[in-house]
Amino acid sequence: MGYLSYISKSKLVKKLEETIELYETSDDWELYLLKCDEDFIGLIGIEIWPEEWKLHHITVNPSHRGEGLAKLMVQKVSERYPDLRPVATKHTSFLIP
Repeated sequence: MGYLSYISKSKLVKKLEETIELYETSDDWELYLLKCDEDFIGLIGIEIWPEEWKLHHITVNPSHRGEGLAKLMVQKVSERYPDLRPVATKHTSFLIP
């Protein structure tokens, strides 16, 4: 569990609820799913700004990790928004130089 074990569960739940609400209500926040056959194997969450898109969330099914799928999802989003510069958060900077 790492650092998450130091945060109260109520704070984690509240933050999760706030994040879900952003994706549901804001036109600037988008979620994309990566699917293989009938299985969802990855998810990427971004925020669109006038000149850039920001990578907030990314995850890959544990059974598919190490296959380059996170980088593939970042590449696909970059292709979808070729005129926008990708930026990362401190948690996603390992994928965007």
